[in-house]
Amino acid sequence: EQFVLAHNGNITNTAELWPLVDVSQAKSSVDSELIALLIGQFHTGNLDMDLEKVFGLLRGSYCLLIQFRDRTIAVRDASACWTLPIGRGPDGMIVVASETCVFETLEVEDAGDVEPGTFVTFFHNGGSTVRRFAQKDEHKCTLGKVYFEGPSSRWITEIRMAQGEALEREHPVLNADIVVGVPDSAIALATGYGKSGRSGYYL
Repeated sequence: EQFVLAHNGNITNTAELWPLVDVSQAKSSVDSELIALLIGQFHTGNLDMDLEKVFGLLRGSYCLLIQFRDRTIAVRDASACWTLPIGRGPDGMIVVASETCVFETLEVEDAGDVEPGTFVTFFHNGGSTVRRFAQKDEHKCTLGKVYFEGPSSRWITEIRMAQGEALEREHPVLNADIVVGVPDSAIALATGYGKSGRSGYYL
């Protein structure tokens, strides 16, 4: 069966997985293609069991969206390094994204996350199922919260302001005049850093 696969992250055990597939079918050495080949290799006709086996083989930090003719499957690895939130629209529309900041633009409500070590199947005619393939073993990416996640995503501004306050408590710059956030992702950090007023004020 044909499918489309979107992949965010990195698979770290590709060397041990490539021998499991027919490499003559590969067009590259990219880990995303390896995942697609593994899905084809382990196809038995029972999609849930097949995917559970494939995802159980993967090591690293990753999220996947896989679209088949009748369903879309959202996958989050056990480490929970990357977020994979789910949004629901009033018309039943389902949105799965790497950050919640897109939900406001699309006018959908935040409906939680794909849980670590699970995959959620959204059937195109309605309904969904959740299946676990690994036990949660969280190792979250702190850089996202500090730097590259959008400030309008869930809790990001609050987290960065708290980080700025903590940084100022530990490393104050007494008698400073102003605090400047550069780049834009540092604005909330700078606001938190300048909150006490003893190390300058954020303007």
